[in-house]
Amino acid sequence: MKTIYFLVLLGAIAAPLSAQTVEIPKEQQKRFTPVDSTELLMRYPKGKTWQALSVLRVNGTGRSSNWGIEGEAYFVQANRYLTQVKILDNVQFGQTATIKMRVDVIDAGTSKVVSKQRMRITGFDVGDPVLKYALNKADQAAMIGSPAYRMATILLKKGEQIDPQYERTLTAVARGIGISVDQLINIKETEWVENPRVYVGCAFELEWVNGFGVTKATQVKSSIGNAPKIKVEDIRAWAAGADPLAELYVFPSLAKRIGDKWQLDASRAASIFSGQGDAVSMGKINLRYGSNGSYDTSDVRNLSIVSGDVTVFTESDGQETRYQINSMEGGMKVDNGDAMLLMANGTGDISYNRLSTDHFLFKAELSKNVRAEWRYEAKRMD
Repeated sequence: MKTIYFLVLLGAIAAPLSAQTVEIPKEQQKRFTPVDSTELLMRYPKGKTWQALSVLRVNGTGRSSNWGIEGEAYFVQANRYLTQVKILDNVQFGQTATIKMRVDVIDAGTSKVVSKQRMRITGFDVGDPVLKYALNKADQAAMIGSPAYRMATILLKKGEQIDPQYERTLTAVARGIGISVDQLINIKETEWVENPRVYVGCAFELEWVNGFGVTKATQVKSSIGNAPKIKVEDIRAWAAGADPLAELYVFPSLAKRIGDKWQLDASRAASIFSGQGDAVSMGKINLRYGSNGSYDTSDVRNLSIVSGDVTVFTESDGQETRYQINSMEGGMKVDNGDAMLLMANGTGDISYNRLSTDHFLFKAELSKNVRAEWRYEAKRMD
């Protein structure tokens, strides 16, 4: 019996990850004017392989409120997202084309430095009957273990002793009962964006259809060998946001000439400037073909970002995240041969808001106004 059990267990461990396929619903497919099929074949021949790195760096002041206690932090943070893409096939049927590719998510992560944290009360007066009612209900629901709740309870007892904006008292009380800002305002609530998700180490095979974008995604590799598959909804979110051919929308035609101007639909290029692979975006970026030049041994077409306003959405663990990149400016360098996007960088002002979707009376909310820099680099590997 033990031998049979061991063999079954061994078989389960050795079993490869079975492919998991997700179809992208038609309503989520981002239709566009089809690109010339001959040009597609030239730009994405079978076997073409490249790596692309997207980095988003932000710095500024973040404020997070939870149960009416506000924490403030000055920070610098960078998100990174590195993938390798290989064209498996490029099938042409007249003006219709289907490109099959494999995408390996090599690295995804966040680095952050935070300093000068402080606390204060916000949003209500300590004598507010609604607050008292909420705290009583929380007490009845056995929520008194929450550091923020404990802080609010102490505030009620302090009454008029609390100083304006309660900053000094809050800080002193926190020290007295051993609560740090990171405990009071959960560290996740003070981060600028969601960390890139669980895709790192995974691989996917995609089908991209001319005029429709990504229509099908199949997970073919897990992050740790035979680990459980990613949730279907997460694969769908990744496929919708991480279009590997985002560069195609940046420079949609080889026929463009110096001086030409056009608009980039930001919903197709989130992976270039967001530093993560599963964001959904909307907005417009105005581009201009300014000149020709060279970059890293390649002849390139220099594009300038004249202006742009982009809104990016993510959702995970009951948190909706939305941030806006406003007043964008920067530049892009496109290979003069196959129009591959080799480099893009820019800056913009960002307004950011995250709202908890799993609270009823008090909603933990985070908002920021920060400055951002983003950069994208790609390199042929074949």
